[in-house]
Amino acid sequence: MRALLLVVLVGCTRSSTSPAGWRASIEPSAPCVLTARAGLVPLEPERSQDVFLPGTSHAFARVTGAASRGRLWYPEGPRPERQPVELEDEGIVVRGSLASTAARLSATSAVTMDGHLATTASTPFQWQGVGPGGLQLSYDAPTGFTPLTPTRVSRTCEAMSLDPIDLPASGTRRTAEANGAQPMRLVGGRSIPLHGTAAGPVVGTFSSERERPVTAVARAVGWLRIIATDDPRYEIDGWIAEGDARPADTNAPGPTAAPSATTPTTPSIAPAIEPAGARLRCSAELRFAATEPDAPPRWSGIVRAGTWFAVLGDAGAEAVRLGVLRGAIQPSTPTSWVALRSEVAGCERRDAAP
Repeated sequence: MRALLLVVLVGCTRSSTSPAGWRASIEPSAPCVLTARAGLVPLEPERSQDVFLPGTSHAFARVTGAASRGRLWYPEGPRPERQPVELEDEGIVVRGSLASTAARLSATSAVTMDGHLATTASTPFQWQGVGPGGLQLSYDAPTGFTPLTPTRVSRTCEAMSLDPIDLPASGTRRTAEANGAQPMRLVGGRSIPLHGTAAGPVVGTFSSERERPVTAVARAVGWLRIIATDDPRYEIDGWIAEGDARPADTNAPGPTAAPSATTPTTPSIAPAIEPAGARLRCSAELRFAATEPDAPPRWSGIVRAGTWFAVLGDAGAEAVRLGVLRGAIQPSTPTSWVALRSEVAGCERRDAAP
């Protein structure tokens, strides 16, 4: 997998001066920066996401599906409405700000809460801020189980990832599977306390109208140690009273439906609308600026060398409007992106779509 190329939007390879008033890009700064090398996967892949000019509510780009690469900055303090982002797809790079709830976070190793609830590769975390302990994270409670402690955890920046992580099953689960642990079912229609140890403190409660599958991995007098994995986002490990479960059989009712695993998948990308105008590609990186009502354009992205793009028309005497031919990143409107006419002048032209 190619490493993410860092993008400098000020002082690109071309030396033309900007029209008077065009603004420089804003270099983000944050104590935690994460890079997605396998694709920045949105929490809701079916929805498009707007990219905004930093510090404004003006969207200049739209991302449909998963960009092939990305970086996100996590600023100190409570989570803001938006966070700095750099995205790349099909030779188009943009830098701006993205909704702070847009991208999923994964742990690079299993997170165990109070010794009874372990995360898996499918567990999505939502960041709530950055403090002395690192990223402050929240997670949804497992289906049909209420933990006694709040569903929050702190992790260092290095312990989290924007890329999918393949976490192995816990040692307890692997040992149980190797020793032929017994399939069981929790009795339905009642609340079942889960204890940290046999007859020890309660750490959470199962609740389901129907029976749910578990695996018995150990026994004590009147107690069973079980592991529940029917919600693929978590592995629940603890002790229950022996009377709260029974051996599984083929005639038992099915488990309560768990939500689908949120393991990242790359959604299909909606094809870009073919913009009218000439097709061009440049032998060097071409910088472009984002337009904003009642304000000068701001440098906000580049077109990689060799990437075909469209020139949609003039944008004053010194600039032209740009369009994108393919990929997940598109201008918000046909007038959102502009480039200097002098920097486009030497690019290879092709009147038909490549």
